[in-house]
Amino acid sequence: MKNALSMITILFLVMISSVAAQSIDTTMTIDFQVTTTSPGGNFSPKNIGAIWVEDASGSFVKTLKLWADRRKQYLYTWNSRSGGNTVDGITGATHSSHGTRTASWDFTNTSGDTVLAGMYTLRLEMTDQHAQGPVYSFTFPYRGATETITPPEQSRFHNMQLTYDLNIIVGIKGVWPEQPMQHALLKNYPNPFNPATLINYMLQEPAELQLAIYNLRGESVKFLVRGFQPAGMHQVWWDGRDENGILASAGVYLCRLEAGDMSQTIKMVNLK
Repeated sequence: MKNALSMITILFLVMISSVAAQSIDTTMTIDFQVTTTSPGGNFSPKNIGAIWVEDASGSFVKTLKLWADRRKQYLYTWNSRSGGNTVDGITGATHSSHGTRTASWDFTNTSGDTVLAGMYTLRLEMTDQHAQGPVYSFTFPYRGATETITPPEQSRFHNMQLTYDLNIIVGIKGVWPEQPMQHALLKNYPNPFNPATLINYMLQEPAELQLAIYNLRGESVKFLVRGFQPAGMHQVWWDGRDENGILASAGVYLCRLEAGDMSQTIKMVNLK
């Protein structure tokens, strides 16, 4: 009986390890905050506003936050840019006072698709009257990181902060383990990408490794990492360039991790 229980325990632990090894994901969001002050409109301190994202060409991507309710027609810039689209946006009523507004973006568009790597614009609009109010915008890159960007102070938009939050989710507990259970090459993010993508991998123990990009003909395109690295989680950007600094053409590429006696390959799609 004791041996049977021991065997069941071992099988359970093996099952848990298998699930943990398979439930690996990478997510990234940005969190934004801004404090508004009154321009002195005729229904101040009540105010309405919007926070939304556009791509590098100025095309609307997604509304992140809208506090306007029935007065949203006076957000003239937001309406003209978005066509009034609030899919997945956090919407609410007119605020009765000024204060700090927060919004988050998971790098998806209104269709739920992950956007391509590149530069994006965050736009803010606010008014406390039936007229055009202050508008401000700033650009930021899509990149995998954990860092904060602080845009410059504006006359009506203050204490702005844009924080990147890169989250590696591993195993049934939904957190990155202190000690990885195995060497593993994780999914790159974003995928498809243009022109850059973030590659994550973990090492169970210190190891000599090689991380490289290959085309479908098996020819090496770029060696990203070669040498000894400690155990734990690691990440590296591929900027889409080959060893000569030339941007790789569109297509499917292979990323291969070789560490110790382990070799693992993932497919990545480079869009143009």
